Amino acid sequence: MGLLSPRQQQVLRATVRHYIDTVEPVSSGALVQRFHLNASPATVRNAMVWLERRGLLRQPHTSAGRIPSQQGYRHYVDALLPHGGSQVQRLQRELNSLRLQVQWTALDDLLRVLAGRLADLTGLLALIT
Repeated sequence: MGLLSPRQQQVLRATVRHYIDTVEPVSSGALVQRFHLNASPATVRNAMVWLERRGLLRQPHTSAGRIPSQQGYRHYVDALLPHGGSQVQRLQRELNSLRLQVQWTALDDLLRVLAGRLADLTGLLALIT
């Protein structure tokens, strides 16, 4: 896949963020309004069609807006996620240091410590079931 233009990157980033937040297809007009894109809905729609043709977005059905495809998510994580690479590397270093520092007596202890560290590093809830 070739490089995306800045506008195409902006549209893909906004589409992924919208879908993560709402789990619903998004229209070009909604993207322009919610993310204050400096383009008309028609221009954003053209970018969405281009992204769909390259497999980064998909349309669940004819009258729906667009949602990210698996390839679109991958591109977002690899190329568009702010500070994604450094955050992933930091998490990997933290997990490696945990592996070296802690003597595990049981799998439950390992999972409890990892869930706690993961929650601390990401600021998100981590559950063990």
